[in-house]
Amino acid sequence: MQARFYLFGAQAAALHGSTRMSADADVTLLLPVDTTALLAALAGRDFAPRVKDEGFLRATRVLPVWHAATRMPIDLVLGDSGLEYAAYERATRRRIGGRVWRVASPSDVVVMKVLAGRSKDEEDVRAIVAAQRARRPGVEMTYVEETLLALEEAIDEAGLVDRWRAWSRR
Repeated sequence: MQARFYLFGAQAAALHGSTRMSADADVTLLLPVDTTALLAALAGRDFAPRVKDEGFLRATRVLPVWHAATRMPIDLVLGDSGLEYAAYERATRRRIGGRVWRVASPSDVVVMKVLAGRSKDEEDVRAIVAAQRARRPGVEMTYVEETLLALEEAIDEAGLVDRWRAWSRR
């Protein structure tokens, strides 16, 4: 089974300038597959589920696994939205541990962090914006704002753009 995937979350934020540490990695998988096939494919590839309940995966679209060789916890998120496919297309390529990974762009990590809205996400957004100021393209402010505005309408959650503006100004 071939899957398109990219790194996002705290590990991607760290690659883009955040200094906050996280014990796990977050990876979005873009593949049309049933959960049973995914679990079977991972079993032969050095991954072990941290949650044995297939119902959890079906309900949340998140599969928490251990990478057996490193014992690193990884949350595999089954992506199925336009936002996740767009993030894949915009992802940068980074060499990590001898392998080239797709990593969500700074702008897409910021969008995801603003959407999550936790205090640790605010820290990440501020650090990414500050670290990316001198880089090109860095954080694409217009893209972030337009994406968050579209998300406000799509998921009926007001305040994302206001949150972004507050977090990016300090």
